[in-house]
Amino acid sequence: MNLHNPNLIQARGGAVPLIYAIAAIMLTAGAFLGFVYPAITGGPLIPTSQVTVVDGVYAGPITPRMAHQDILSASTTFNEGANVQTKWLRCTGCVGVPSSGYQLMTTGNSTFSSLAQDNNIVFITTEGRTGDTLYLGVKETLDSNPGILQQYSYADYDNDGVEDHLFRVSFQNIALAGGQTTLDLPVNGRWYQFEASTGATQEPGAFLVNVGNAQNNTQVFRFRYTSSNFDTAMLVREFHLVFNSSNTGQWSIDKIVMPFFNSATQSFQDIELTSTDVSETVLSTNSTYKFFMADDLSGIQNPNTIMATKTGGTKYNDILVYVTWTLAENESVTIASKIKVWTDDQIETHVQAEIAVHDEGPLA
Repeated sequence: MNLHNPNLIQARGGAVPLIYAIAAIMLTAGAFLGFVYPAITGGPLIPTSQVTVVDGVYAGPITPRMAHQDILSASTTFNEGANVQTKWLRCTGCVGVPSSGYQLMTTGNSTFSSLAQDNNIVFITTEGRTGDTLYLGVKETLDSNPGILQQYSYADYDNDGVEDHLFRVSFQNIALAGGQTTLDLPVNGRWYQFEASTGATQEPGAFLVNVGNAQNNTQVFRFRYTSSNFDTAMLVREFHLVFNSSNTGQWSIDKIVMPFFNSATQSFQDIELTSTDVSETVLSTNSTYKFFMADDLSGIQNPNTIMATKTGGTKYNDILVYVTWTLAENESVTIASKIKVWTDDQIETHVQAEIAVHDEGPLA
């Protein structure tokens, strides 16, 4: 044995580096104790997530790919986490989209794990974050995710006093690509930007003389609701036509023409309402004719609820009101057009315009 080289020991066949001998001893001891030391690579070991697919049921990690787009302006996008907050929920064995029984798994685009008992189904709730005025386009979001978003409900699932947009999400038909260790789950959110308009009388002006009190005299009133920006929207809760008199014999409502945005055609369409469409009439010192459009934010999925502006068009919407008058001599009546809208937080607000109508007295 060469006593002058401490890195060598004598073995059969010659000298062996001392470090190899020590490693051999450690491996032998490790095998005896039932473990092997892992290599140290500069960080903690992260266990590999297990993926199983049994009878078409996926169990394992899922990475959401949330993307959000403006309905009125396709080039405008919103960021998950900054503008929009999505929560991923588990409701094992739930049928449809129930109003309770959920477990929060994660938020945004963070990876979560699906269990076999989830049976390829999870749930999401998504909303604009505080400070962002975004309506979720429910129908547009469902249409943008065929086969993935299966059902929708609007409920206070977490019992915090606020109702939420809930979707049932299926990943039944999404395959795990070769080499992937997590299932990618794309979901596209579609949104309107909320802005309340300012109301004003456009025609016939601030003062109108009703000529010919002994005859039926039809007048057309144009009430204009103007926004400060293009590509913004209001979700109409109710439309009210208000007369400051209870003497309903002095007028009759012929029709009301209102413009609404149709996202399917990306165009505006007029609807006509008449006195037969009135949902409720309130008579006291005022006569208020109420037309109901959207009971809550879930009503945004219904047609004829969104008033909007769009780049290339105008920044206003005109409501035309046709009224036939038979005013008593020297009488005056104020007529007001009021739009009640839901904010993105489902707070009610309104915009209004009004005009005074005067009878000029007997004809000469």
